[in-house]
Amino acid sequence: MLALYVAGTCTNISGLADFRGLFLLDQTNTAFSATSLTFSDSLSTNNLTAYGNYRATTAKVKWGNGWMLKLRHHSEKIGGGISGRFRFLDLGADFSSLTSFSEYATWHTSDSLLFAYGSMALANLQLLQFHWDDQGIYNNEMIPQIEGQWETEIFAKTLGLGGKYKNHALGFFTTRINTDPPSFKEEHYSLRDSTEATLLQGQYTHSGATSSLSLLYLYLDLEGHLMGRRTDEENVKRFAYIPFEANLHLGTLLYNSTHGHNDFSLGTAFAHFELNVPTEDRRFYESLALNRVLDASVLQVLSFSVYNVTYRIWGNVKGTALMFNGDYWWNNRLGGVTLSPGVATNAFLVWASSDIMRKTEKGNVFGNSRKTINMYHEFFVTGLLPTFSLKVESKKLFAQVGMSQAVPVAWNTKKTEELISTYYGKNPGPGSTTDPNSTNNSGNSGNSPNKGDSEASKDYVTDLSGDIDTFKYHPFRDGFMIRTQVGVKF
Repeated sequence: MLALYVAGTCTNISGLADFRGLFLLDQTNTAFSATSLTFSDSLSTNNLTAYGNYRATTAKVKWGNGWMLKLRHHSEKIGGGISGRFRFLDLGADFSSLTSFSEYATWHTSDSLLFAYGSMALANLQLLQFHWDDQGIYNNEMIPQIEGQWETEIFAKTLGLGGKYKNHALGFFTTRINTDPPSFKEEHYSLRDSTEATLLQGQYTHSGATSSLSLLYLYLDLEGHLMGRRTDEENVKRFAYIPFEANLHLGTLLYNSTHGHNDFSLGTAFAHFELNVPTEDRRFYESLALNRVLDASVLQVLSFSVYNVTYRIWGNVKGTALMFNGDYWWNNRLGGVTLSPGVATNAFLVWASSDIMRKTEKGNVFGNSRKTINMYHEFFVTGLLPTFSLKVESKKLFAQVGMSQAVPVAWNTKKTEELISTYYGKNPGPGSTTDPNSTNNSGNSGNSPNKGDSEASKDYVTDLSGDIDTFKYHPFRDGFMIRTQVGVKF
């Protein structure tokens, strides 16, 4: 947003085709890949700019842990916009496939000493399609799979203040984001969310004759809940409910410099993320209620059978990432063409852990049972990310290709499961010391896992690290990225 204000205007017509591919993981039970293709065209004249674009994006995630969860996002959108820069005021608006709209306005002094920024955005997004298959782990032959879409409506507004003095530019921005569940359509299963988020951002840039220094800090805080619902004509039932709280800290430092015809940069980035899922004991607010996944005809027969099964989860997930990077470009002038090979090296360190409690509740007319298990996962990896690029540029044409390959130097995984408590028999009355509905008899509460659920049984800890699929590094399949660009100017 700061760059949006300090950037100058130009008069030209330009077009660009941009393809990006990320193939992060391709393991037996875990996989992630993403691709995007963008065609854009813009026209700038005096103080006005108009643009249009076509963007296609696909991302796939696969995660198996006894069951198999597959997530897929695919979108194809046509968008456009117009912006104008005037003496004291900048205005702009854009749209994307009639499902999102945004507008912004920037007031600034004639000498650019101060500016004030404001924007508003509305969007209806289909975030992803999901497919869950229990693969028999829960012995639910009547529920082999659950699949549907996650859709949300977003409203965001941003305010910012800043200024530019000589070679220094400084800006502070705050964004408030609200999401609401849109109306339910004819899909059988669907995910909806209701979230409130606050984004704080600070930017500083120092621009010299042959160098620049940029600093960025970003803080994101959000709170909300995710719901899963089954729609059968006018009959709507909620089969999943997961409340959550999360925050993200992100900081970057980047130095760019030009020496002669060559360019180089040095930078570092730090990120820390935390997600907490608080406890929720109310009826109809289970993390997953399989009996409410069943259709009405099946539910009438099995409503008091073993299919009255619910799962509750709570706990936390957190992770930290640190990266150092440097790149160098050799710009060689060959007649009317500039040929620029480039090389970059990134050193990264990533650590993540999850400490989750899972309570399984089963009940029917004869009795009920409760079992609580603590599941702890930990992951660590450090390595290098070399990148090789080639850029060719003339007065009218531009082309660039770059390839990156992550090379893990060291990694480690840990997975343990601990049986916290069990309960079998008739449901005892409220207030009993073995009340299976009591999530916390030890006095602990909040977002962290507790270990005092119900009548204690023989505890055990099982180290399942050896059960995790051994990570087998495959170049061009794990941690591989590619980007190609072709552009034209008139």
